[in-house]
Amino acid sequence: MAQIEARPELKDLAKNPLLLTMIVTFHRRFPGAELPRRRVELYQEICRLQLKDRPGARKLETLLLECGAQVILQMLALEMMEKKEERVERGELVGRLARYLTVQGETVGAVEFLDQVVQVSELLIEQEDEYEFAHLSFQEYLAAAEVARLKQESLLYEKLWEDWWKQVILLYGGLVNPGGLIREMVRRGATDLAYVCWQEMTKRIDPALVEELRALKKEVQSSRYQRLEELLKNQRWEEADDETYRLMIKTVGKDEGQWFEREELLNFSCEELLGIDRLWVKYSGGRFGFSVQKELYLECGGIADGKYHREAIDRFYDTIGWTKYDFDSVDFDTAAPRGHLPTGVV
Repeated sequence: MAQIEARPELKDLAKNPLLLTMIVTFHRRFPGAELPRRRVELYQEICRLQLKDRPGARKLETLLLECGAQVILQMLALEMMEKKEERVERGELVGRLARYLTVQGETVGAVEFLDQVVQVSELLIEQEDEYEFAHLSFQEYLAAAEVARLKQESLLYEKLWEDWWKQVILLYGGLVNPGGLIREMVRRGATDLAYVCWQEMTKRIDPALVEELRALKKEVQSSRYQRLEELLKNQRWEEADDETYRLMIKTVGKDEGQWFEREELLNFSCEELLGIDRLWVKYSGGRFGFSVQKELYLECGGIADGKYHREAIDRFYDTIGWTKYDFDSVDFDTAAPRGHLPTGVV
């Protein structure tokens, strides 16, 4: 708990029930060790623990300690991703494993390998006469690891727009230096994915990446704000309002249609907020923008302390022409009161 509380990146991981379970599992096995800093590192450690450390600690006689078990599972995971499968029937699975084992020069039998992966590692589980990974995210991580092992990054380029491949791509980015991948995302217009991948890259403690990060930052941000700038430039205020929400919800790692939590807004990236605000202020001639709203809120007696001051909020709403807590009557026009837009994050 002390490690989680002290490190924001671990707090983010711990919000996910599966990742929290993985953190606890790792800590229980290695109580004195520093917890993994990133999601991809957590998956790496759990796979090692389940396939190597756990059997070794229990002094189990298992072929998993003698063969490249993880590579075999990586090959399976990648094929399942390519075929968009979450489950595979036993006979089909045994045939695939036999093929992978032969390719890798392993002499163990496919049936014995499958049974021990299920019984010892628990990375694969049986559901009636079908098998699946213990969680889809293990399949995604192992597929990403296989792409990295094969050095076939180009395989992912055509998948940038497929939700099915999103986590594989992000996990792959955590396993390699993703500079080239991010640039390819920007080139192909997958700017949201490029931004998330860039965010993950910034969590690494690697001095060699500093200069590359700076260059990538300019490319990603320029591409990411391009649509918002175009909408504002053409005074398409309602669409710009929607785009503002979309950019901001993606910044906190959520999908469109979801809501912001108070903590997410209080800790929102100042740089991102300023970037969006500058465009609103510039193309509205100083009428709209977050900085304009902040100025008016303070004039209404508000305090910028992250707390809810109802009287000041009510006066602020009246000042900028918002019907209290009802945003169906928003006026997307420069004739609207100063500070009326944007509304997208409310």
